[in-house]
Amino acid sequence: MSQISVEKNVGGIEGLLVITPTVHEDNRGFVMESFNERDILEEAGLTCKFVQENHVCSKKGVIRGMHYQKTQPQGKLLRAVVGEVYDVAFDLRPDSATYGKWFGITLSAENKKQFYIPAGFAHGFVSLSDNSELIYKLTDFYKPGDDAGLRYNDPSMEIEWPGPKSFAKKNYIVNERDANWPDFKKTVKVLVTGASGLLGSEVIKELERRNAVSKQGDIYFQIFAPSHARLEIRDQIQTDRYFDEVKPDLVFHNAAYSKVDGAEISKEECRRINIDGTRNLAEAAKKHGAKFLYISTDYVFDGDAKEPYETNDTTCPINTYGKTKRDGENVVKELLTEYYILRVSWLIGSKGKNFLTTMLNLAKKGEEIKVVCDQYGSPTSIKDLAGFMCDVAVTDKYGIYHVTNEGFCSWYELAEEIFKAAGIKAKLKAVTSEEYESKANRPKNSRLSKACLDRNGFKRLPDWKDAVAKIVEEINLDGQD
Repeated sequence: MSQISVEKNVGGIEGLLVITPTVHEDNRGFVMESFNERDILEEAGLTCKFVQENHVCSKKGVIRGMHYQKTQPQGKLLRAVVGEVYDVAFDLRPDSATYGKWFGITLSAENKKQFYIPAGFAHGFVSLSDNSELIYKLTDFYKPGDDAGLRYNDPSMEIEWPGPKSFAKKNYIVNERDANWPDFKKTVKVLVTGASGLLGSEVIKELERRNAVSKQGDIYFQIFAPSHARLEIRDQIQTDRYFDEVKPDLVFHNAAYSKVDGAEISKEECRRINIDGTRNLAEAAKKHGAKFLYISTDYVFDGDAKEPYETNDTTCPINTYGKTKRDGENVVKELLTEYYILRVSWLIGSKGKNFLTTMLNLAKKGEEIKVVCDQYGSPTSIKDLAGFMCDVAVTDKYGIYHVTNEGFCSWYELAEEIFKAAGIKAKLKAVTSEEYESKANRPKNSRLSKACLDRNGFKRLPDWKDAVAKIVEEINLDGQD
């Protein structure tokens, strides 16, 4: 009769086993089979041979790990015989569905659980009691010079180490070697301003998507997305304090006062956010050596040109919003050298308030929709833009970029394409800029040349019609959920 029970694939990670032995207790104490080769084979399915046994004693707060052997990986069967440890396995098997995932379990002399970790994992533990002793069997011998490790507190591994009771995590006891193992991935601390906005929220999704598919040695984006209350960019002191705390490597500055008509009324607020806020961030980025990506606009131009605007064309904004964004550009160029200025136009997406979602909402009312037909530019999918932002920000190709979807259209033609993609017959009426009432002047030519992308070896964004179709499809799919 088997003397163990086995929980397989714990934490959803194939191969990890938790083995609980049957313990026979009476007034004399207890007896149990701590290892039975037949039970291990029949109940746990382990066919491996154990060739070495280690015994480790650790003080409270000692962390050992994360260790593995490069060419001669070892499977481990671990149990605590004194005290308590929190034991962690981190999946390094390249072909594993859970590559880069971890699982942790408390092993103690009291619970008598055993933890089996197959070859191909990094392993470590923290001692949770005044003294802990861990015994573990190994499936291969220690090979001098073959040992390797990962830094136990590498943010890219996302391991949640517990601290012993009445013990500050900052007081972990770690030897020099374990403290200086390389990171699993190259961590880049990214500060995203305007994180809850249309573009900022999409940027965070894109960063998270890239983290999910990255491999060992790739870049891992540690994302900081503070609320307005946590980071008030108009407050220089608060901004400096936040940078001192986080120490970002890269800033995605999406936050802006972007109500074009509202800016004509709230000029001072617009200036404080778009100019003063940008200056505070840029100065803090300079102090910490952080790269800086600034989102600008096609509205820095007056719209009088006959051809699409190049990145080096003279700016001459004709509304308050455009003037503040132009001044924001100048602040970035004045203070920094490692910057990316991205001029974008006509942002569209499946969420939030933007031209595309506004058109679809207006169509539901069945009323006539007036759309300007003599202002020309290019829509920019926030999903496509977020992808480019992440691409350019890991390069040293600094400077000004024009980033929109390919092709040009008027606002009216964009509305037509939106309704065509959605299969909606809307009551559209084309009107001129003069006929459309607005507080702010807008450039009639907002077309931006993307030759800068070609010069720097970047792929242009998809055609604007394809972008519209994808966004409408995404909205339709969301509506089915």
